[in-house]
Amino acid sequence: MVDKIHYKKNRGITREDIAQKKKSKWSASYIKRIFHKCQKIKLLIHLERHRQGRFKEYFLATETEKFLERQQQKKKGSQRQQSLDSNELSVIQILINEITQRKPTFHKLFIHFNTLPFENGVTFENAIFQSLLVKDNWIEKSKENKAKIKSFKIESKRSCTIQVYPKGKVIVMVACSYRPFNLHEEGGSQEFFMSIGKIELLLDQEFPTSLIIPPSLQWLLKGYDSDVTIPESDLKEKYPYITQWYSKEGIQLRALGHVFQIYGKIIPICGKCLRIEEKCGIKEDISLDQGIKDIATERPLEIVNALEMLNNKRG
Repeated sequence: MVDKIHYKKNRGITREDIAQKKKSKWSASYIKRIFHKCQKIKLLIHLERHRQGRFKEYFLATETEKFLERQQQKKKGSQRQQSLDSNELSVIQILINEITQRKPTFHKLFIHFNTLPFENGVTFENAIFQSLLVKDNWIEKSKENKAKIKSFKIESKRSCTIQVYPKGKVIVMVACSYRPFNLHEEGGSQEFFMSIGKIELLLDQEFPTSLIIPPSLQWLLKGYDSDVTIPESDLKEKYPYITQWYSKEGIQLRALGHVFQIYGKIIPICGKCLRIEEKCGIKEDISLDQGIKDIATERPLEIVNALEMLNNKRG
């Protein structure tokens, strides 16, 4: 019984424990005498500041050092956890500071447009869609939405996937995770629209007639990923007390109506980096030109607000 209390309840035995075990068959005075006798022969030892209410706790003499050692280990574990929590909070604050000091770049942009109608009752499906063949690498991945998909390389480390629907809707996804667009700078915006020009040429080549493709200024920006990507070497230099920043395992955070990701990524030239990424969808119909101007406005990623909420909640 005494061992069970020591190890399962992590405390000493009291006179009340004996009274409950014996269900009042022994009187309180008799139990008290037993405890005094066990103390006298040094079978039981009372440790200062260890009580259950008004009752003192007593420990087997052979278990006292083991109990104290377990208590010390538990205390150290608690201190380590407190230290870990403090470091986690400091990491959150570091991320907030780093994000607000940097301008995001943009990759995985989603663009929608509808082709212009044909004259004389000719349908897009008959005139164009049926001509997009498997032998030319147009693949119908789903029988449900019937879209045909083909991927193209635009330039080094940038590509696009064009998705065409029977009624003339076209979705273009520009992928450039390893070489995102810096839309905050004039040169970055010009570079982006040069890539759009290349996509227009690709559509001209793939469609039998280019007369049905609206000007790119009429295309709609419907979504994008923005990111702040920080070389691990920069973080280690600024925060040497944090030993590891890079990890293949990412963290996903859903807050404020957005999906955020924090993960490690190896970028050419920079090497190992920490990427903080925000996925954004656009419900309104915003022209591509206006949409690029809007997202290029100087503001930190929305994840800053999410991290500050988390920081305040944990603080």
